[in-house]
Amino acid sequence: MGNCFSSLLQGINFYGDTSRNGSSDVGLMHRRIGPYEPQDIEVVAAFDIDRRKVGLDAAEAIFARPNCTKVFCKNLKPTGAIVMMAASSTASPST
Repeated sequence: MGNCFSSLLQGINFYGDTSRNGSSDVGLMHRRIGPYEPQDIEVVAAFDIDRRKVGLDAAEAIFARPNCTKVFCKNLKPTGAIVMMAASSTASPST
């Protein structure tokens, strides 16, 4: 749910709706990878350790602090994937 995912999800929305952006491939290295295009990608789960993002739809959580990625697609469609609390990497393993 950090900056990289923010750019990915904005790109999926921007490039997946060619009627909105006016061009189907400006800015993409490859519009199609195998049989897949941006509109084929679906977010099905989302995890973060930041409580400010937990409980939000992924499309909303990517704009929450401390993310600071450039916003190029503000109006994202809700993904239906609600951010759940992830285990911290500093947590001790369960036995």
